[in-house]
Amino acid sequence: DQVRRIDGVCVAKDPGTPLPRAVGPKPLSRAEEGAVKPLQTFRECVDCPELVAVSPGVIAPGAEPSSRVRIAKRLAVGRYEVTFAQWDACVAERACKHVPDDAGWGRRERPAIKVSWNDAKTEYLPWLARKTGKPYRLPTEAEWHYVAAAGGTTAFTWGDDLIRGQANCAACG
Repeated sequence: DQVRRIDGVCVAKDPGTPLPRAVGPKPLSRAEEGAVKPLQTFRECVDCPELVAVSPGVIAPGAEPSSRVRIAKRLAVGRYEVTFAQWDACVAERACKHVPDDAGWGRRERPAIKVSWNDAKTEYLPWLARKTGKPYRLPTEAEWHYVAAAGGTTAFTWGDDLIRGQANCAACG
């Protein structure tokens, strides 16, 4: 068995291995929540998004030390974007009123598009909370950056400076 370290934490050879469950997806008990390891995945209902456990830490979204933000508590965040199948399940249960157009790309496991922040906050997340009995919310900007950085502490994936050819932006040259 290969074991690797991520941010000083030992994880199984495949940290994306879902939490073992005796039965299909169901809300985690308090004991199960406490047993979830960093980077372990789980799902709390059949139509719920797959979540991944994230350890607390520090993110530095800007180059200035004063811009550092501490994420003090463990998080569970969606491993992937919400799919049309997940959103459509909410619509089928009449909890989501907004039916987004797929713009001809197709639905099912494709990421849902044309869904606003407000649609997610007022329709989809309350539906998940009712299905699971657990609070669901959108991540803060700092939390999103922290999760997207995957343990990195620089402003960009390649470092703290904008470098020609490393990004598509106006100030990159």
